[in-house]
Amino acid sequence: MNAILELKPYQMKTGEKVFPAVPGEFYAYTSRFTQERPVYTMLKCKSNKDWPLAAVAELGAECNFVFMFSSLIRVNSIKIALDAGMLDSSVGGGTFDESWIASTSITPSTFYDIRSQKDATALMTTCRDACMEQEKTVELKSGVVYAMQTGAGKYGMFLMTYSSPSSLEIDACHILF
Repeated sequence: MNAILELKPYQMKTGEKVFPAVPGEFYAYTSRFTQERPVYTMLKCKSNKDWPLAAVAELGAECNFVFMFSSLIRVNSIKIALDAGMLDSSVGGGTFDESWIASTSITPSTFYDIRSQKDATALMTTCRDACMEQEKTVELKSGVVYAMQTGAGKYGMFLMTYSSPSSLEIDACHILF
């Protein structure tokens, strides 16, 4: 008899459910982030990717990045956001995984090819190459593909498809190895 693995979400105080990423599963999605919901989590596709800053303490190691909105849009690793005072001082830094981000040299067309073909090897290689400098903050620009990597083995990329001073939308993909 084949056992079926049932992924059970955990419930947040906000009422939203969290489905952690499953190793080896490739996720492709579009997500919108706002000043009210700037926290980026690379979770299973059933889960929201955008979260409010108030959810960070509960999400813990599931948090990866925080978008900052002003005349320039930046994205910071969750640890940089903590160090910059963006998070409640009661949130401990040991809660979070290391997260790195960097611009890539690939075109949006190549990004969409990797995403549509669910090419995990190309995704991981691109992310490792781009994130070698272990940058933790990046200013976002239209038309640039960004790579992400975490100490826990998540690899992802995104392309900003819309931005305003208070929100942005991305096309993204990620995998947990």
